[in-house]
Amino acid sequence: MPALVIDELRNSVSDGDLIKAIVQANEHGTSSELVETFQQRLFKRWLKKRVSPTDISQANKVTKESELTVLKAYEEFWRRKKKYIF
Repeated sequence: MPALVIDELRNSVSDGDLIKAIVQANEHGTSSELVETFQQRLFKRWLKKRVSPTDISQANKVTKESELTVLKAYEEFWRRKKKYIF
């Protein structure tokens, strides 16, 4: 799929539709690069609403320990989102 089409999809699809598509793809074991990109986009939006710019800039100076913290937050995000879909 051309990069331009992927970028357009990223910007025009609602979060709700993305979540449904991601859950369906994961259930059927067909998670693709595009779905992974959408997951990252949703997570970044969710994270921005809860983290100050100062915290984000400090988090960019990551160590392995803080990377694990981000991964745990990512897992928690998806656990909560799946609860609301069904």
